[in-house]
Amino acid sequence: MGVRPKKRFGQHFLRSRKILQKIVDAIEVVPQQLLIEIGAGDGRLSFALIERFSNPLVLIEVEREACQYLRQHLPKQKRIQLFEGSFKQYKIQEPCWVVGNFPYNQVAAIAFWVLEQHSWVEGGVWMVQKEVAQRYCASPGSRLYNLLAVLLQSYYHLEYLFDVPPKAFYPPPKVYGAVIRLKRKETLPSVPFEVLKKIVKSAFSNRRKVLRNTLSTFRYPKRYAHLRAEQLSPEQFQEIAAMNLSKG
Repeated sequence: MGVRPKKRFGQHFLRSRKILQKIVDAIEVVPQQLLIEIGAGDGRLSFALIERFSNPLVLIEVEREACQYLRQHLPKQKRIQLFEGSFKQYKIQEPCWVVGNFPYNQVAAIAFWVLEQHSWVEGGVWMVQKEVAQRYCASPGSRLYNLLAVLLQSYYHLEYLFDVPPKAFYPPPKVYGAVIRLKRKETLPSVPFEVLKKIVKSAFSNRRKVLRNTLSTFRYPKRYAHLRAEQLSPEQFQEIAAMNLSKG
């Protein structure tokens, strides 16, 4: 008997072998680089990763039944580790790629966790809701462009790879999924992440208002005063953040 998806954990297990193969094909780790899978669940993606890559692999899973199942069925290899607990409890300490079919109710939290450790996370392939994927990959000026689009695009090149229909999951979710790929940029923001996050969060606190209102307690170039948050590029937000380093 396999693992039962738990609604309270937002679990929808991927059943499609074709989609699993496409996810694995999209991962571009180098030899010996750590792979981290968040939300290992019933292990279907985990086993595909083990079959394809000889890299060290850390599987992060918080649900007890799933962890018991994985312990019983994973190959007994030193390179494979199971971390039972929340991803928030796991501290990255070496260069890695972060992959997974993420629980839909945890996607934003995982994105912030990756951003906070961007110096270690060189890339990732993420299964998320289609709407979320569209937001993260949106360009400035789009109504979909948001806080996490700015922050993720400040540190990573994002690619929208493909859609995933509900029938590919068990149980089928009510929305489409999508897979995106992240590759860390060679040139990263010169300002601390927390300073940039504070600026962008304040700017997006009210999308209808212009920056002279949302950033009234911060310094910013006067030429941006009449603009709304969604009109600024990640680079322009970094420019504003650099003017406010003492407020970090």
